[in-house]
Amino acid sequence: MRELTRVEDAMFEAAQNLEFEEAARLRDRLHELRERQLALG
Repeated sequence: MRELTRVEDAMFEAAQNLEFEEAARLRDRLHELRERQLALG
C-alpha cells in the first residue's frame, strides 16, 4: 500500500527533524492504516 509507505517515511523524517508531535500524529495514522489493511485482509 503506497499510502502506508508514504506515511511511514514521513513519520521517520519528522522524528529525525525532532518534530515529535508530528511524528506521533503520523504514527497514529500508520496504526489506523495497518488496522484497516488487516480488517480488509
